[in-house]
Amino acid sequence: MEFQSGIFLAFFAALLAVYHNLPSRAKPWLLLAANAVFYAAGGVQWLPLLAAAVVISWAAALAMDRIAARPARLALLWGCVVLFVGQLFYFKYFSALLRGLFDYRLQIIAPLGVSFYSFTILGYIIDVYCRTQPAEKNLVRYAAFVSMFAQITSGPIERGSNMLPQLAAPRPYSFEQLAQGLSRALWGFYKKFVLANMLANMVGAVYGDVESFSGPFLLLASLLYSYQLYLDFGGYSDIAIGMMQALGYDVMENFRRPFAARSYTQLWDRWHISLTSWFRDYVFTPLTFSIRGVGGRTGKWLGWLSIFIIFPLSGVWHGAGLGFLVWGVLNGVFMVVGKMTAKKRRKWAKKNPLYRSRFVKAFIQCGIVYLLFTACIVFFRAESMGQALQIWAGFGRGWAETLLSPAAIVAGLKAMGIGRVAILVVGGGSLAVELCEWAAEKKGQTMGAWLHGLRAPARWAAYYAQLLLLAFYGVLGQSSFIYRQF
Repeated sequence: MEFQSGIFLAFFAALLAVYHNLPSRAKPWLLLAANAVFYAAGGVQWLPLLAAAVVISWAAALAMDRIAARPARLALLWGCVVLFVGQLFYFKYFSALLRGLFDYRLQIIAPLGVSFYSFTILGYIIDVYCRTQPAEKNLVRYAAFVSMFAQITSGPIERGSNMLPQLAAPRPYSFEQLAQGLSRALWGFYKKFVLANMLANMVGAVYGDVESFSGPFLLLASLLYSYQLYLDFGGYSDIAIGMMQALGYDVMENFRRPFAARSYTQLWDRWHISLTSWFRDYVFTPLTFSIRGVGGRTGKWLGWLSIFIIFPLSGVWHGAGLGFLVWGVLNGVFMVVGKMTAKKRRKWAKKNPLYRSRFVKAFIQCGIVYLLFTACIVFFRAESMGQALQIWAGFGRGWAETLLSPAAIVAGLKAMGIGRVAILVVGGGSLAVELCEWAAEKKGQTMGAWLHGLRAPARWAAYYAQLLLLAFYGVLGQSSFIYRQF
């Protein structure tokens, strides 16, 4: 059931109407039923697996909460880790392993959202083990938390400490919450189905026929893909967060203007926040704690190593392809090098005459971060490692011939599907996204709150503009969110 389908919109409208007229104790039951319907629509055969994951993790957490003996609690923890990491390995990597080692092809279809609900469960189990989260005794509330329809396919990866108390005491109906949530969801629809999908056509034209394009267009397509990925996944997050807010729930943010980052560390503080914070809390922190006793420069190097490890793990989490691993390794290298050189770069920045202007300084720093991110993203977008290397090799091809020929530039842009209308809609729309999200961030508001807080003429003009752009330019047929495949 796709978010933009008429069936889903009717499903969500009916859910809203019924949900806000139920007593509090009945609301988790309705949410659980809605989650089951949504998940079954995407693959009813996987519903028993999700139910088993919910029941096993719920029972294990209850037992862990009641047992005082550390060895027994540790055994339960590791049993859950092995079970759910093993499940991920089987569905996402086992067929690739067989193909690589034995040249044996076995088609294994991964269940919908398996990566996201597995990480949600693992985070909850680890929190219960560490006594930072009490075990949830109510199975219905726990099941609703793990299987939440708005988040199960692509996140954000929520924490039990945030969602379970809200499910235990649902908020009463609030028009402000409803209006802000629907405003946020509309913003996400606009980002995804107008801007991201139009960019997807441009990028796909190049990545689908690499040999036909010279270096400038390969570079342009790669730069556009970085922003497409943000609009696609950021748009999904806006829709998911907005729908949850309309139901009365506060969900963690997943993106905060990532391309306004002026360092690689800032970028990953703003990009896919729920995943990066998950790795920070459940991988980086334990690794750092384990090497705490090692002092001096050695300890510093081991700390950098623990930071680096997160990114290849994140790459492998996305998929079994070698490109994902290389994407993770490159991100890890850029992150660690950035931290290692931070002090020296700050000293050099004071002596850089270009940095006397705050705008120029910010522009250069943001541009460098964007280029580094794009250097990695080629391996993420390419269909194979071979194609990624082919694109990188092609970056240096045909610059003089292309740039010295206006006809070649026009022909290349036309082949990518970039005309006057596309430039106006995508260029103007992307500028609007950056300006509006900057304004919301400056006020310390979410996009839903900022849009709803505009004066009536500006607010309704923004709503109608988004709806009209969706009607005229929304690429609704090509509907899959990029992160749905993970």
